[in-house]
Amino acid sequence: MKFKARTLATSVAVVALGTAGCSSTDAGKTTCSEWHALDRDSINVAQPWSDEQETILKEMLVDHEKDDGQLSGNLEYAAIQVAEFCGVDGSGQYKNADQPIEDGVDWS
Repeated sequence: MKFKARTLATSVAVVALGTAGCSSTDAGKTTCSEWHALDRDSINVAQPWSDEQETILKEMLVDHEKDDGQLSGNLEYAAIQVAEFCGVDGSGQYKNADQPIEDGVDWS
């Protein structure tokens, strides 16, 4: 019976270690409306997104396995696509208000 207990304990430990590095956020599930409502006080010409928006973009990139050592380039690429996807339409309303921002990014 000791063998079975050790095997079970070892299996549980392996599964726990195997999933320890895997985490996922719901960053990409942020809707365009929520995106626009985030703190915008930190936006400037050099960084046209807020600190809160940057955090969401970074988490979304990690979730989609696009954190490949070139995070700044991927961050800018994602930010541009989200800005276009969630931008203002011809009537002055935000586009895709209830859609998740990750739907606006080409993940290929």
